[in-house]
Amino acid sequence: CISKISNEVGASSLTFIGITTTTATYQTALFVAKSFKKFLPKCIVIFGGPHATADYKTILKYHKDVVDIIVIGEGEKSLNYLLQNYPKLEL
Repeated sequence: CISKISNEVGASSLTFIGITTTTATYQTALFVAKSFKKFLPKCIVIFGGPHATADYKTILKYHKDVVDIIVIGEGEKSLNYLLQNYPKLEL
């Protein structure tokens, strides 16, 4: 499924992958992130949502090979800022 998405969208056009996660969807979110990293190793995976906000330290500690950035709290402004200012930002 991920390979089909990357082929249809065009792998070269995917820089960021945003994934919202709750506690109920956390394992699935990790699976999706790992799948994207497998097919698009240079993509930047951004986690957000309630689970990412509540448990960001654990996610970064155990899954820093998969999750590059976590947006904590309401992400509308933070994500907009990130996307508008990348790659000038230090991540």
